[in-house]
Amino acid sequence: MHAFFKKCSLLLASLAIFSAFAETPAPDNSLDPDLLSAISFAAKTFLPENQNEDISELILKGIFGNLDRYSALLTPQEAEQEAGSIAGKAIGFGIQGMARKDGIFVEYVVENSPAGNAGIRYADLIRSANGISCEELGGAAFQPYLQNLSRQCEKPAELVVQSPNAAPRNVTLVPAPYRLPSVRGAQILPGTAIGYVRLSSFTLQTANECKDALALLRQHPLDALILDLRNNSGGDISFAIEVADLFLPQDTTIAWVRKRNKQKRILAKSPDGYPELRLALLIDSQTASAAELLAAALHENNRASLFGTKTFGKTSIQGYFAIPSRQSYTARLTVGYWSTPQDSLVCDGITPDYVIEQAPEKTPACQNILSAQPSLPEHSPFKLPATIPDLRPDLQLDAACQFLKKTDPAKTPAAPLSDL
Repeated sequence: MHAFFKKCSLLLASLAIFSAFAETPAPDNSLDPDLLSAISFAAKTFLPENQNEDISELILKGIFGNLDRYSALLTPQEAEQEAGSIAGKAIGFGIQGMARKDGIFVEYVVENSPAGNAGIRYADLIRSANGISCEELGGAAFQPYLQNLSRQCEKPAELVVQSPNAAPRNVTLVPAPYRLPSVRGAQILPGTAIGYVRLSSFTLQTANECKDALALLRQHPLDALILDLRNNSGGDISFAIEVADLFLPQDTTIAWVRKRNKQKRILAKSPDGYPELRLALLIDSQTASAAELLAAALHENNRASLFGTKTFGKTSIQGYFAIPSRQSYTARLTVGYWSTPQDSLVCDGITPDYVIEQAPEKTPACQNILSAQPSLPEHSPFKLPATIPDLRPDLQLDAACQFLKKTDPAKTPAAPLSDL
């Protein structure tokens, strides 16, 4: 089981978040003596509440963790988890759900994961695990309890699952490695020639997944595309750059990246993309980091209009480094910053062209956009459930769709929002 994580750890060790940023810092023998004295004093004087804790580890965590909100000292397990996220892989059940009083409402099941292979589907309700019910613990406590079970590699968990209009059934799940796709819900919106693709994260496979999704969509009339970046917290910016490259002409500026006194302009280079496909992007307050880079690259190059709410605002770039004196630990450090094609930092977030608040009590992004999907084959890895009950309108998606309908392929001026 741990071979999976070892492979992911190698990724962290070799990953160049950007070639200009990934070099190992040269040793600096000119550290402030007062700093060294303070560290030594803390190591000799501090008494942790748990006296079995490693004082040196606590000091290192304090040093790295207080540099900024994104830097940290990672334990081997934490580093393995982050490496898995970068690779688009995970270990667990493969379920994403919402806590309710009577159980965990399944919102998404990863294909070929333990849950997917066991027949758990969207809208199922997980009522209990290993004899402990959600009603007994309470929804807020049952969800982390279930998450903890999903991290116990190779240890079976006995669940009671109930599908809509069906009797509860027993399901045994064993946490195992699975591929975590970053592209979900690709489809042609009903009654249109507008494609829809949701990007939930950026991993090693995101650009290839986008190409596969677009290849499926292009089997049907396709005049425009909506990219949904809502709730996308980002990832390695190099993977977002690969996606931007699909939609920009060659030699177009995608972004600028800088470290200390170094600056590099990143240009589009793919000759086989979709530089003429009309685009609209959905963004919100959870759109961050690499997702913001993609939004800025397409927006500032006049390739896409933005719909939704203001983004999170993260422009820093992190790198991973082994701690020389503690080879089993990894430091995640801020090593640089990216800026938009016009060389602007967006630390306060990106404001969309059309600010649209979502409907109250909105359903998760992309789960309310159709009741049937005739446009994709049954085996499509991007397919959503065929029927989705009790859905509320997605005002942001509706606005983007109406915008693309009213904006002709000749790129006439966009219709005013009031007309959408």
